[in-house]
Amino acid sequence: MQRREKSLGVIKTGTYTGDGTTGQTITGVGFRPIVVKVFEHPDDSGRSFVKLNQGWSDSSFRHGSDSHAFANSAINSLDADGFTVDDNGGDWPPNANSAIYDYIAFG
Repeated sequence: MQRREKSLGVIKTGTYTGDGTTGQTITGVGFRPIVVKVFEHPDDSGRSFVKLNQGWSDSSFRHGSDSHAFANSAINSLDADGFTVDDNGGDWPPNANSAIYDYIAFG
């Protein structure tokens, strides 16, 4: 079995404000991320959200515990110049209306 490695070549950090919709696109990252991690700001909740594109599969998950029934991480996609977040129809992270989020994107 041949081992395939890929190094992370670029990293971008930033902040966005949630708009409470089921599909806000965050642009301006400057590349197609292979990993995005979103943190609630200020990060006092312990929750973060991750989207990972491994090439052969696309997976997402969240960290932390709460009573909200998040569907995976609610980071819907990794896009050509950023990523798309979702409030899961309930004004929840990582796209709750007026909430501020920090992110780190790796490409």
